[in-house]
Amino acid sequence: HGNAGGLRFARWTRPWQGAVDAGWMVVLVQSTQAWGPDRYVWNDSRIAADDVLWYYEEARKGHPVDEGRIVLGGFSRGGGIAIELTFSQLIPARGFVAMAPYIPENLPLEAATDTAAVAQVRGHIFVGDHDPGSLAVSRRVVDLMRSKGLSCNISLQSDLAHDFPPQFPDLLTGALSTFQRD
Repeated sequence: HGNAGGLRFARWTRPWQGAVDAGWMVVLVQSTQAWGPDRYVWNDSRIAADDVLWYYEEARKGHPVDEGRIVLGGFSRGGGIAIELTFSQLIPARGFVAMAPYIPENLPLEAATDTAAVAQVRGHIFVGDHDPGSLAVSRRVVDLMRSKGLSCNISLQSDLAHDFPPQFPDLLTGALSTFQRD
């Protein structure tokens, strides 16, 4: 979910159903950083990492997890957290799929991409052409990854602000299919 969202709202869960339909195990995570009734934020990256790691460990307890096919994803600040965690390799992710990602400008991503652990990661970013904040973040991430020789695709969605496009399930499964080819 993005900031001020939560898993109780279909708006945050329904877009990821395409991955389930394509045979992927999807673990939807919710921040523990409360913002209001049934609303949560990802403002503290350290707490967010702990939250996602907890869900990852819980999923591994109850299901077989192919460690070679882990892809992190999210919307808005959740997408930013997916990118940060992919770079940190706290969870051994092959890459990320982010929709309208947000990452604070003062967050130092550059150093995180200089490690051997991220040498093979790649990313897919979807962002609306009417979402200037996420578009700037997306370009920053794409430029950084490409400068390090890492693959990162960006797909600009026409007439879209800070939201999921109606065709997101298809975009998601298309992006995920690139991870199946390895």
